[in-house]
Amino acid sequence: MLRQKNELDFAPLIAFLNNGHRYDNIIDCVGVKKLTYFNDVIDTGLISSILSQYEQLMDNLQKKSHGRFIYLSSGGSVYGNTNNQSANEDSPLNPISLYGITNTKIEKLLEPFNPLILRASNIFGFKNNNNLRQGFIEASIYRVLTNQSIKIYGDGKTTRDYMYVDEFIDILTKLVQIDLTGIFNIGSGIGKDQNDIIRLLELNFRNIKFQIDYTRFPSYLPTLDYNVLDITKIRNVIDDYPVIDLKLGINKTVEIFRKNLT
Repeated sequence: MLRQKNELDFAPLIAFLNNGHRYDNIIDCVGVKKLTYFNDVIDTGLISSILSQYEQLMDNLQKKSHGRFIYLSSGGSVYGNTNNQSANEDSPLNPISLYGITNTKIEKLLEPFNPLILRASNIFGFKNNNNLRQGFIEASIYRVLTNQSIKIYGDGKTTRDYMYVDEFIDILTKLVQIDLTGIFNIGSGIGKDQNDIIRLLELNFRNIKFQIDYTRFPSYLPTLDYNVLDITKIRNVIDDYPVIDLKLGINKTVEIFRKNLT
């Protein structure tokens, strides 16, 4: 198993294949998110460049080996507005951000190669200093521990499907051992809004009084009030699908931040 990380650069992987190495699984963790997530402009040139690189990669993989390609897509961006309904794998795709559009197009490009595509929910708790302020949970913990007010756009009712990173890795590890292809949602299947997250944070910061800054959502950014995944399909595949414990995940993330910020 070869894991590709950090940036959209497939050269190490292609060199790996050119050296005659074979593989059972390649888990694609390249930096599509880093390149597109915080970009509020639908950059068609960037999308074309990314797709071109994936086309070249898949051409190389097809020539060099016959293992399975696992693409980590985004359940939090490809479905778009679902009218407060949980999204399953057959739900229409209606991405409203550059990140979501890019993931949708990559999924389409990969279809002929019979990949395993995982549409993951909002994963939090990364043990990486570069990610301390990414995501609502991480950003909120960081702000509390640095004596800043928590920033909430809107009224705090924005709802997401959250999953702690160790739970996701547990699921991914199980899937690597199964001969499986197709598209699967990965998440908790349970929606929690930002006010729910605040209440869980209060349990970890009983001795700290923190302020919440409710502010109007920036007009230049697309809004998505509700995004929760239907995980029926993946539960039918993994008998021991882990119980997603949001409270425990937040507790662990708080401890990670305390260690990294001291």
